[in-house]
Order: sequence, then C-alpha cells, then structure tokens
Amino acid sequence: MIEKLFSFDGWYYRTFTFAANLIILNLLFLTTAWTVVLTGPSLAALYQSINRLLKEQGNSVVRDYYRLLAANLKRGTLLVLFLAAVTVFFGGSVYLLMGLSTSLGFLAVVAAALMLLFLSIVTVVYNTLPLAFKPALRDAAYVLLASTAHGIILLMIPVLVAVLLIKVNLMLYLIVGFAVTIWLQLVFFNKVLVVNADE
Repeated sequence: MIEKLFSFDGWYYRTFTFAANLIILNLLFLTTAWTVVLTGPSLAALYQSINRLLKEQGNSVVRDYYRLLAANLKRGTLLVLFLAAVTVFFGGSVYLLMGLSTSLGFLAVVAAALMLLFLSIVTVVYNTLPLAFKPALRDAAYVLLASTAHGIILLMIPVLVAVLLIKVNLMLYLIVGFAVTIWLQLVFFNKVLVVNADE
C-alpha cells in the first residue's frame, strides 16, 4: 500500500510534482517578467508551459519555459502593446466622458468593463491556442458574445486568487499566485470553452 502511494504513478508523487512545477514556473515568470520588454513573452511562456503541464507534455519545465519564452518574443510583445493601447484608450475615454456628463460617464464605464472582459479573454485565447493575432481577437469576441458568463469567470479567477492568497500571505501570492491563476483559467478554458467549441 505504501509503495503504491509513493510510486511514480501514485497520486502523491503526481500532485506534489505538479505543485513544485507550478512554483518553479511562477518563480521563472517573476524573474523574466519584471522587465517591460519581456513581460508579454513571459506571460505567453507561462500560459503555454502550464498548458503543457496539464496535458502532461514536456520533460523539464525550466527548459520548456525558456524555449517558449524565446519562441514567443514577437507574440508576447504584440499582445502587451495591444493591451496597453486599449487600456490607455478606454481609460482616457472614461475620464473624458465622466467629465462631460454622468450618463455618458456611466456608458463609458460599462464599455470599459466589457473591454476589460474582452482583454482577459484575448489574453487566455491568444496565449493558449496556436492562432495568429486577428483570429485570436475574433475567437475572443465570439466567446464574449456567445458566453459572457464564461468570460466573466475567466476574468474573476485572477481576482479571487489574488484576494484569497493575499489574505493568507502576500509572499504566498508572489510564490504561486500567477501560476495558480493561469492553471485555474486553463482548467476552466480547456474543460468548458474548448469542449463547448468542439461540440
């Protein structure tokens, strides 16, 4: 019984190996993402590395992460530039419209909330599926329009993980927070959204 529990195929070994890999990936992400230039590629590498873990592909998470980081330099940079441009545009629009009138400001806040939802879906879709940028935007728009509730869940996962882990300990969030967030998003995305799209 004990030998079976601690064998390479046992749940104990697989669970703690997966948890250790998440911690390693989170720390690799923190060491590479602190520069503005590598933030996007680091995010793409983290998403794709965790996706490989979920599908039980690859051998060394460190080697896979750095290989994916190098492969996603252009994709990640494009995503970060797009996210920054849309955030600045909608942030400025909300500020200007709030100054003009309350009703326009309310409309701008609703539009900005929908755009935030869209950006969170784009981030998951673009970093997970092997799509070019325009098809990823189209698929993200489809997810937003076809199943807004699922998009809201993708947006709320990072918020809930941050709140829960920071309540326990800020250091715990820094050690595992980003990887746990992306792991939960990918579990939900692969089981709900990708499966529904295949059907």
